Amino acid sequence: MINLARAHLVVLTGYPSSGKTTASKYMVNKLDFTRLSTDDLREEMFGLSYPQMMKLGQKGEDLNRQIYNELTRRKIELLLDGQNTLIDSTANDNKSRIYHFETRLIREIDIKTLKTLLYLQVDRDELTRRNEERGRTRDVNSEWDRMWDEPTQCGLYDIVTMQNNTPEQQQTILRQLEKRFK
Repeated sequence: MINLARAHLVVLTGYPSSGKTTASKYMVNKLDFTRLSTDDLREEMFGLSYPQMMKLGQKGEDLNRQIYNELTRRKIELLLDGQNTLIDSTANDNKSRIYHFETRLIREIDIKTLKTLLYLQVDRDELTRRNEERGRTRDVNSEWDRMWDEPTQCGLYDIVTMQNNTPEQQQTILRQLEKRFK
């Protein structure tokens, strides 16, 4: 059954350790969103982390496509039911961001959604500190610099950029999320 209520579709983007999962958990617990996570799907479907999967070469790429296909299937099911849906994915380039918002089925059945790209920015020194705190000793920032596109406006979604360097900024983000999506 299709629920034609306008649901929110939010895609989180930002470097690893930028606070995407913290924001997504808040949105699930306080703002009635259903979270779809590429990391969770990867673990659920294949029992692998992203680095483990990427070491598989072409097979890892094929598995990643399966994860995105499943994410799309679940996303459309939720949106058809009128549920606010949150994609917790690094979404490191504009092509992948557009993919999350604009799939063929969404166009064909004209699912009416309020689309927002939530971009969490963190200063490099703070990202380094957070990644080291999580046991990531390699230079994660430089790795992601090679794959990263700054979000650009394409007309498909609103872009909301938030600084997330301090606990105070994190609290401000949570208040702003509540104001925007409640």
